[in-house]
Amino acid sequence: MKVSETFFFLKPLILTLLFVSLRLNAHTEPVATVDSLHNALLTVASMEGEDNFRKKYSLLEPTVKKCFDFRKIAKLVTGRYWEEGSKSEREDFEKSLIGVAVHNYILNFGGNSNLQFKLVKKKIRANKAIIETSLISSGDAITKLKYVLYKKEEEWFIVNVVARGVSDLSLKRADYMRFLKSDSLGNLAKQIYARTKKIY
Repeated sequence: MKVSETFFFLKPLILTLLFVSLRLNAHTEPVATVDSLHNALLTVASMEGEDNFRKKYSLLEPTVKKCFDFRKIAKLVTGRYWEEGSKSEREDFEKSLIGVAVHNYILNFGGNSNLQFKLVKKKIRANKAIIETSLISSGDAITKLKYVLYKKEEEWFIVNVVARGVSDLSLKRADYMRFLKSDSLGNLAKQIYARTKKIY
């Protein structure tokens, strides 16, 4: 086999291996996880004039699911009630958290192209990281965002977002635990679904 033919044969293989390598290492650093989320949000924000919610949702959902550990979040915001729910109730609740996260991001970022994210500070330990960023919008308005991430199987996942000093995890836990004192995990999932349906 000639050298040129060998290269022609190996080139697709090299490119494939390179692509796989980049994919595998995409979220091996916590900043990469946050950057992945931010890039997806900026894409949605740049869709000016787009009123197709389904298109935005289908674009954003895969990234949100990959960047967040919704199973861990579900356990943290429901406490002991998580174990009391059936398997189907836990699955429905986890899906409802994904749905409300994507809905809220679309509401907050849809149709606003004058946005940019800036890394402010990062603190990384063995299995936990805190990434501080700033969201800069038109008029130089700045929103401080702090991401709390945990490492699982060599990848980093977001478990909490603190915006302007307010913890999303704490808000959800207070709201959901209050509901679960007198109702079921399955009904909580249904109520969350109902909230998102009212928006669109």
